[in-house]
Amino acid sequence: MRDDYPWDKIYTLDDLRGWSRSAPSLAVIGQPIAHSRSPLMHNTALAVLAHPKLAGWRYFKFEIAPEDLGTALALFRERGFAGLNLTLPHKVLALAHVTRLCGDALAAGATNTLAPDGDGYAGHNTDGEGFVRALRGEFGAEGISGRALVLFGAGGAARGVAAAALRGDFSQILLVNRSAERLSETLAALHKAFPAEAARLRGAVLLADAPAAELAAADSAAADSAAAYRTYTTYRSYKTYKTYKTYPLHPSAATATAASPAAAASAAEPLALPDTAIVVNATSLGLRAGDLSPVPPQLWRRGMLAFDIVCGTGETAFLRDARAAGVSASDGFPMLSYQGALAFEIWTNIPAPAGAMLAALRDSK
Repeated sequence: MRDDYPWDKIYTLDDLRGWSRSAPSLAVIGQPIAHSRSPLMHNTALAVLAHPKLAGWRYFKFEIAPEDLGTALALFRERGFAGLNLTLPHKVLALAHVTRLCGDALAAGATNTLAPDGDGYAGHNTDGEGFVRALRGEFGAEGISGRALVLFGAGGAARGVAAAALRGDFSQILLVNRSAERLSETLAALHKAFPAEAARLRGAVLLADAPAAELAAADSAAADSAAAYRTYTTYRSYKTYKTYKTYPLHPSAATATAASPAAAASAAEPLALPDTAIVVNATSLGLRAGDLSPVPPQLWRRGMLAFDIVCGTGETAFLRDARAAGVSASDGFPMLSYQGALAFEIWTNIPAPAGAMLAALRDSK
């Protein structure tokens, strides 16, 4: 046994195979993972509490490829890891590898927190509740009540946030995404979990109306309507888009719509957001320096609120554009600290020092 594993190192599947810490370990796993501040946040919590029950506990980060997730989760359990967090791209993929889903994870169809359960792990979701607590903390309960919520993104994080939002008093929840297939899967999962709330839930696929030459250069394809449809999957590579369009998507129409890209493109309408919407970046854009915002800059209105769940290396383009338009905006640290505190309590059954966790994140900027 050895206990000299530095917590600020990036570990791999090979490291996990030889793991031999005597004290309990926690970890976040994803790909990429270098950006993650979860080890800093959780190790701060462990140090601040200095609880006898948690003596020797440490939190690490592992870069695990999607194709290795099942193997890795089995090894984490064999090595006695007391809990795991999941980040991009594992929050939905992990559903196939957990023993059961609990509460919010079952409703969202995504899990970001795993706790030991027999020979495996049970899946929880703290993203949604963490988001709601952060939103209230940043803007006040009255400041968010009755507003529309617009989520850019349809992955695991968006599922958790949308599921929590559907339990709240938001007037509507709109998911906007580049991938029609991913969006239809997310809408179908949410409609199944919240059938009575279907009227409040909508989806739209984001298209870009760019000059034909730009479309051809980016996609190496003929610049016809079908090619224009396909290129929404790489729209972030453009910096000269003039207009953005969407077409509505409902799970029952997803297959037919995706099979007729030309018809979808021709039926697209300009994307417009409610003037007082809460706009959320639930994509991965912002993790890397130079990433563009998923939100077309001309859509911002002063009465909106902006919330970025991404914790990048600096101010993201999403936040920069929103603030330039006079929009009140919050970065991803409050949500990260709240969802982390909830996960910490699931693993330890000890109240987490959420304030100290947030302070550690703020100091790391």
